Amino acid sequence: MKKTAQVIRNVLLVVVFINVAALVFSKNAWAASGNVQICQKNSTCVVGEFLYDDSYVPITNASCSFNSKYPNGDVFVNSQPMTSASANDGWYSYDVIATGSAGTYRSTICCTAGADYLCLDKSFEVATASSTLTKDDVSDSVWNAPRASYTASGSFGETLQNIIPSVNDIIVATWGYSNRSLSTFGSLTVDIWNNATRLLTGANLNSGSLATKSDVDDKVNTKTQELKDEIKKTGTGSTDISDLKKITQRTNNLLEKLVNKPIIETSVEDVPDLQAKLKETDAVATQLFIGTQYSNSKAGLIKLKWNSLENSEVLDSVQELTRRLGGENDSSSSGSVFGYISYLKESWDWTPTETIKTQARAIREVLVSIQREVESSGKSRSTYNKVITLVNLFDQLDTSIGDNSNKVNQKTLFGKLKETKLLAGALDDRSKDFEAFLDSWNSYKLPEKQRKLSELSKEVVAVNRIPSINKSLLSANSSLEKELRNKSYFVMGIISANKKLLARKTGLTLTSTWLELGSIIFKTLVTNPSTLISQKATLKYYLPPEIKEEDIIEADSGLTIKYDTEKNQYYVSGEFLLAPSETKTISVRTQDIWIISKEEVDSLRKQAEELSRPLEKTSYFAQGVTIKSDIDVSLDKILNLMKDNGTPEIK
Repeated sequence: MKKTAQVIRNVLLVVVFINVAALVFSKNAWAASGNVQICQKNSTCVVGEFLYDDSYVPITNASCSFNSKYPNGDVFVNSQPMTSASANDGWYSYDVIATGSAGTYRSTICCTAGADYLCLDKSFEVATASSTLTKDDVSDSVWNAPRASYTASGSFGETLQNIIPSVNDIIVATWGYSNRSLSTFGSLTVDIWNNATRLLTGANLNSGSLATKSDVDDKVNTKTQELKDEIKKTGTGSTDISDLKKITQRTNNLLEKLVNKPIIETSVEDVPDLQAKLKETDAVATQLFIGTQYSNSKAGLIKLKWNSLENSEVLDSVQELTRRLGGENDSSSSGSVFGYISYLKESWDWTPTETIKTQARAIREVLVSIQREVESSGKSRSTYNKVITLVNLFDQLDTSIGDNSNKVNQKTLFGKLKETKLLAGALDDRSKDFEAFLDSWNSYKLPEKQRKLSELSKEVVAVNRIPSINKSLLSANSSLEKELRNKSYFVMGIISANKKLLARKTGLTLTSTWLELGSIIFKTLVTNPSTLISQKATLKYYLPPEIKEEDIIEADSGLTIKYDTEKNQYYVSGEFLLAPSETKTISVRTQDIWIISKEEVDSLRKQAEELSRPLEKTSYFAQGVTIKSDIDVSLDKILNLMKDNGTPEIK
């Protein structure tokens, strides 16, 4: 028993020694982990870590996420996935946009690799870059500056560095001003009383005396009666109200013309880059989300610390929120909340954008009111109530913006963005369906072509956003081969027009041109985007330079064909009055001068062969064989294009 007790006593001493050592040397062990990473404010900071297994082999297939909190404890980044380096060296990182308040951001990196899970502290500090100027730099800039550097009237620098006038200069300048002095009035009195017009009260006085009370009363009574007579003359009858409504309607129509003025692009147009626009919109929506999240937390902090904040601290916070919010005239590149809203309004006709702009206006009004009250009378119960209103408005703004988890049926900015992305994807799918249909055209029998075209057209109707065109899309299919192909080209043209409608800025008239067979038909779709007024649209586009006057078969009514002597090309022009939301399809038919028959190709191939034959058994034979091979390849391409079932544009 004694031996056992001694062993236990020794074990306890060892345990106590280890615990004491851990407590004594814990600071040194913690320091070994390295200093906190410093991120300069308003910059992008990379936070990352290498991940190895027990044998120090890089782990490249782990799933890592990044979490971070603001200095006040609010969530800054919530479990965002980290990026694995392309070098496959086990490096995982996350780009932190350090636009928040300065301070320490408590952060962790958590990774899952197979059955293993680990978390690592990656806290960082956001700090403003310190100045590199020395004391000598500052003093030299102040005391060695030339006089010409400070010329602003009334400024400290101007007063300090420019010669102060003498006492005598001041006396002469004061009493000699305009030849006046305290003892001599000069012509001052005469200038006043001999003036031809003396108006003290506004009444015209014929005598030289001042206006009396009766003069003023008579003048006021006369003007009052004139105003009453004018009101009676104007009246409030139905005729006047009707005239007012007409004037209002004319004003609205003028505004509508300014907002939705028709613009027609020239030539056969390419579809704008819709994916690039969606990508840019995604970035703007993300920046708007981050900015409002920060502002909301800042407003909440003012409310939380209201009792302990000084007036100056409240003003600083309110002014910062006002700067981040910006003004309604901010451009899309300003980086403010209103700047991001401007981009969204210019790019998309989305209802949530209007809601967000209205809420931003309300927030700005409350911020201005809070700043005015604190500046004039300091903090008060009334001001605190407005801070509560401010927090509620920011909550509403956050709700209207939403986040990446929103569904397409949610009436938020991110919900609308997701809906538009799905629509763009559906249009791409419909384009691929029609391309596959045309590629396999010859494999279908006529009834199968009619059925397939009808099914594909119905799918396009489901995603179409062009007004007044669905009836044409669902029209009965012809039994003629060429008409069926043209119907396919027409539907593909509508798909292209929908993509262009999404890719364009709001308020612009849409035009989209495609080609059809018969021989070659240049078709143009013109749409009036306004739902309020009719508009006149001017159309002009150039035909391919190969087209001559004799190749033009016919043009729709309202179109004229003219020749441009500078470009040596024919062009199509015309004006069309479009009703609200009206869509019109117009066409020009030309000869298909691009068809090359198989007989022509065979003739060219035979000529090349005959011309190369004399080169046999000469030093030019190898070069001749190469040239003839190139000719044969080109002729084969021509035949393949003629056989191709693609669109006329491809041919």
